Amino acid sequence: MPRWGTCRRWQGLCMAEGLGLLLFLAGVVGTAFAGSLWPAARQHVPEPLGRLPGDVVYSGGGVTLYFPLMTSILFAVVGSAAVWSALRLVR
Repeated sequence: MPRWGTCRRWQGLCMAEGLGLLLFLAGVVGTAFAGSLWPAARQHVPEPLGRLPGDVVYSGGGVTLYFPLMTSILFAVVGSAAVWSALRLVR
């Protein structure tokens, strides 16, 4: 049995390579799923959700840059709590 950090090709995929492939595929599927919902989400998102205090908006020179900093933090906290509670229920 190989140690962590060692992987030999003749033994097939080691755990680290399999996990990396799984994370990559989960990211691709998640991005495709979010991209397919993007047009519908833009029409049905409540107005304050995209305009929280702490979201950065810069307008100047015919260009508008919008960085939803506080919205991103809110989604990260809610997503982490959801994953934590789901894993807690599985155990």
